[in-house]
Amino acid sequence: MLRASSRRAFTIGFFLLQDLALSTVGCQSQDTGDTFEISADRTSNSCGSGAVDATKEWEGNVSIEVEGDNITWTEDQNGKTLEGTVSDDSFLITDSWTTVISEGTEAAPGCSVTVRVRYVGTLDGTSGDIENIDGEMSISYTEVSGSDCSALIGANNGFDELPCEVTYAFDGDRTD
Repeated sequence: MLRASSRRAFTIGFFLLQDLALSTVGCQSQDTGDTFEISADRTSNSCGSGAVDATKEWEGNVSIEVEGDNITWTEDQNGKTLEGTVSDDSFLITDSWTTVISEGTEAAPGCSVTVRVRYVGTLDGTSGDIENIDGEMSISYTEVSGSDCSALIGANNGFDELPCEVTYAFDGDRTD
């Protein structure tokens, strides 16, 4: 079992979807630990290819800091920070925000969606050293109550359906 009782920071290869940069949470973590490369493969996409740029594969860099039962995940590319929890060797990170897709008018409501991000995974290794990280990332989109996104469903550059979800399986190995 890996211990999360001491402060550890890890750099992990990772690249999030462009939509995640819309959220603003937390502060930056420091890159003081091991380097990992992560690759991810899309496992499902009910949103379609219009409104959500969900590439089939991706990779990049992320800094992860574990302190006690807390985990902080910061994308190096855009500085986006997410926070979650660690229990034994497992972690869970969630976040959500609302984004306006189209502005409303006096005559008609616009389209706003709630974006929910969830990472669930494991930290693998021996003697407290992380050697591998793996898990699943999901991003779901739900129409906000009182909003009208019907013009975007089935439209070019729109959603195939709402609510919808994109999921990825990811894996990363320490490089040093």
